[in-house]
Amino acid sequence: MNKKYKKVVVLDSVIFYPEHRDRLNEIAEEVVEYNTCETKEEVIERVKGADCIISCWVDIPNRVIDENPQLKTIAFWTHAFEHRIDKDYVLKHNLHVSSIPDYGTDSVAELAFVGLLQLYKNNENVPVLTAMNNPRHLQEEIMAKVTDDVRKFNKNWRDNLRGSWVHEYVKAGKLKITIPDEFKEETLKGLTIGLLVNDDLKEDLFKIASHGFRMNAIYSLGDLQHALNIAYRPIDNLLKESHIIIYDSRSVNEEIKKQD
Repeated sequence: MNKKYKKVVVLDSVIFYPEHRDRLNEIAEEVVEYNTCETKEEVIERVKGADCIISCWVDIPNRVIDENPQLKTIAFWTHAFEHRIDKDYVLKHNLHVSSIPDYGTDSVAELAFVGLLQLYKNNENVPVLTAMNNPRHLQEEIMAKVTDDVRKFNKNWRDNLRGSWVHEYVKAGKLKITIPDEFKEETLKGLTIGLLVNDDLKEDLFKIASHGFRMNAIYSLGDLQHALNIAYRPIDNLLKESHIIIYDSRSVNEEIKKQD
């Protein structure tokens, strides 16, 4: 079977999962990968004979286009790429240039709102909150803690300040990620959150978890108005199904607290 490309050259540490590699192998006779490129001369040497180039952080000089008339496609594993290549020069040579259209994924949206919750939580002017003086703000405090535990926002922020930035290690070719499990963080979307709290807290926690972060929300030890995004579970089922459990220590007995 004729494949679309004879030779694909990947110039830096683009993160490919197994399904991505399978797709590349379907459309290319040969795939050559490099961790990174240090000089313009190295780029020019490595792309010789390629009809497709994939890059993220590596600049593509015009000489690459001049010396590779067989080149068909230059793809960028990033959104903004005009600073990596002379786009007008490439288009004049009738090459296809592609990139990621935007970073508008669920994961990015989650992180933005996790950050907003952390800003509110860490604001020194915010008084100590309890269910008595402001139950809605207490629920935001709870969700700030839950979302940070999953997305590790504060840990990553501190690591970045110390120069321990996973993304930078990938960029510099010092770290290769090949499967999703190599990322420590999880997205909140799709996780099941079980609530064992009083009714004053429960409804707004559901709104933040379900409507805000698109988590699967279930509850027990109480009752709520039925809705498509709210599900009741007997307590044993809730404990088994939940990735995250929020409970009010006044509402559950010691036996339930001790269960994993």
